[in-house]
Amino acid sequence: MRKLVLRYNGGEKIQEETRAIIRKNIRRLRDRAKMTQRDAAYPMGLDSSYISALETGGRNLSLEGLAILCDVLKCEMYELFMK
Repeated sequence: MRKLVLRYNGGEKIQEETRAIIRKNIRRLRDRAKMTQRDAAYPMGLDSSYISALETGGRNLSLEGLAILCDVLKCEMYELFMK
């Protein structure tokens, strides 16, 4: 069973751990949706290289951006935070 991870204590380690979980889940959910990076990027008005950077830690999205990405991937927001 997967656990939901929503922690905040201001610690850099926890913030990085949460970012890593989100990155991994973006890739997992994109694969589940059988989408390429290009497929996921296009409806958001982004280039596929941006999705690649999200998945590898080179970029971050705002909460609003994550919500839009969830619509594109047809998933719920909480799924991005599942460990």
